[in-house]
Amino acid sequence: MARKPDRIKDVGAKIGGSRKDQARERLNLDVLSDLNTEERIKLVKKNAVWPEPKWADLVKEGMQAVVAAKIRIIRRNLAPQPTTNYKGAPPTFERASELYVEMVTSLADALVKCKTEQDLNLAVKKFREEHYAAGEGKTAPLSGRYGSGSSLNMTPDRFQIYKSSDPIPFNDKYGMLLFSSKEEVSIKKDLAAGFPLKKVEPFMKGLVIKNIRMVTNPKDKREDWIYADKVEAYYSLANSIRRVGYFDSKEAAIAAAKLRYEEKKKKRINLPERPHVDQVTRRGPNYRGGYNISAERLMKEFNFRAIEFGEWLPNDERQVVVNAAWCACHDLADALGISPEGVSLGGTLSLAFGARGKGHAEAHFEPGRMVMNMTRMRGAGSLAHEWGHALDFYIANSRAPTNDLKMEGKGLRYASGGSEKYSTTRSAQLRFLPPNVVSEVNKVMTSLSRIQLTPEEDIARWEDDISKLRENRVKIESKYSEYLAAESEGKKTVYGMTPEDVKRHYDMRLADVDKKIERCQKAIMDIHNGGVTRIIQTSFADEACKIGKTDYWVKPTEMFARAFEAWVQDKLNGAKNPRISTYLVHGTDHAIFDSLVKLGVIAGNPYPGNRERKEIGKAFESFMRVIGPEYGLVNKSPRPLNAITIEDPKYKTAEEDFSPSAV
Repeated sequence: MARKPDRIKDVGAKIGGSRKDQARERLNLDVLSDLNTEERIKLVKKNAVWPEPKWADLVKEGMQAVVAAKIRIIRRNLAPQPTTNYKGAPPTFERASELYVEMVTSLADALVKCKTEQDLNLAVKKFREEHYAAGEGKTAPLSGRYGSGSSLNMTPDRFQIYKSSDPIPFNDKYGMLLFSSKEEVSIKKDLAAGFPLKKVEPFMKGLVIKNIRMVTNPKDKREDWIYADKVEAYYSLANSIRRVGYFDSKEAAIAAAKLRYEEKKKKRINLPERPHVDQVTRRGPNYRGGYNISAERLMKEFNFRAIEFGEWLPNDERQVVVNAAWCACHDLADALGISPEGVSLGGTLSLAFGARGKGHAEAHFEPGRMVMNMTRMRGAGSLAHEWGHALDFYIANSRAPTNDLKMEGKGLRYASGGSEKYSTTRSAQLRFLPPNVVSEVNKVMTSLSRIQLTPEEDIARWEDDISKLRENRVKIESKYSEYLAAESEGKKTVYGMTPEDVKRHYDMRLADVDKKIERCQKAIMDIHNGGVTRIIQTSFADEACKIGKTDYWVKPTEMFARAFEAWVQDKLNGAKNPRISTYLVHGTDHAIFDSLVKLGVIAGNPYPGNRERKEIGKAFESFMRVIGPEYGLVNKSPRPLNAITIEDPKYKTAEEDFSPSAV
């Protein structure tokens, strides 16, 4: 009987922060003490400190529904994260985050125990007495806008939960909470809908139904108007009203709203997703030699700080992902021209498998702990993307001053700009880096958003503009001809203008079009004579703007990572013996997503293509030629991608199948 293989365990330094390490549901002061500054910036949020309570469970345990509704409003009004943009104490984000966690935790603990409105009022009053006023043993008031001399007279701890207005406004005279009229209406509406015990259908969210008396024949004289009782239905959104219609009954209004919701749902455009890999395969040098790789060997080969596995990841799957990662990391090193040890970015990077999953995310990079997590086999193909994030963060911060917070704006600093507004000049933000590194970063960011047209491309664009202008000219002439024809028949189509005024108006419009055509023709002549062509925004940037309702797809760090993985896949495909490494990268084919855009399945293409892709690739080639030596990532014994041939017995090309049955 074959011996059962030993369980593959975590190796290396303790990473911390994984799901199996998070025994507590809420982020409290004990957990906070284990977080470094980068993790605090990223993780200290309202939803982590006070997760949305299960309101129905609280009501079943004795809390009045109206109390649950009011606590929900209070929680909603809290600041979403710590604040440091004021003068005075606390001077550091570390202290600000401690005060924020302390304030939100204290408030949450006090409120969730309340059963009645009287309990709630007393709890709020006590909380305000303990935390709002400065005094002996308490923090001093702030200086400046919110400090002494201000009507608010806030202390730093109170300021941490302040968001444009006091989240828990309390009337000391009457000893009760005072909500705004809008909040009072919201509470009544929620309670009428059965909050929190009755689950609200998705199409009912924001739907307003009310009885009205309306005129059915408004075009008649007022004395002849006929009135009818109707039911009006509309969606009250943040910045607009979306009307559903008028109906004879409430039931008909609800049915129409549901039908409208279902029709819109069918037309909803999906977000781009990496094509699923049914079977992770690889074609390339036989780095494994047919043997299973241990976690210890994987860590030592690439100098990873640690290797971590999810508690529920089966042992056979652990072996599969270790084998796949071993080959993928070698392929990455070859594609970039760096040493295997360079994959770990100077021994700072860790690798996790299924240990730190985030919902439906295929994989993710955690800058606070410098760890890439591959979410079991769903993470296949994402390693190059996440390594791009890691490189982006490492370049920006590995040489930062020791007291630096690694922050830019409200987020962590990345060489690309992270979550900040897109910029092609990063010199000021990366002033502590060598000039040659900053220059290469700027070149890459420029290549992602700007491209200079070739003479042929520019001329084609000018000619297209001329064609559209000539079409517009024909339309203007046609409009004037219609005016003259109507005038000859005695029909009045233009009021307030004489025939001379009308002719002058159309002549001016035609002259304006002719000038524009002349400018386009001159631009074409200049290009033929060796003139400089235009620089335009890339299709890569244009398409990213079309995807989704948030700015996620246009964030500098996301555009950098998507372009980086596309370049890595092109490097593998362009080798003398083309490689396939689906665990490292796959699914960046521009043509596949382009066809989905044309079918209306997705709104925009997430990857660069055509000449833009080649120009971006050139920028990354130049980038890595500087970054490699500057950060000590270059291979001391070069192993170029194209130097490995099938004939070389040491690196015989292997077709590998990474599946449990193949382990």
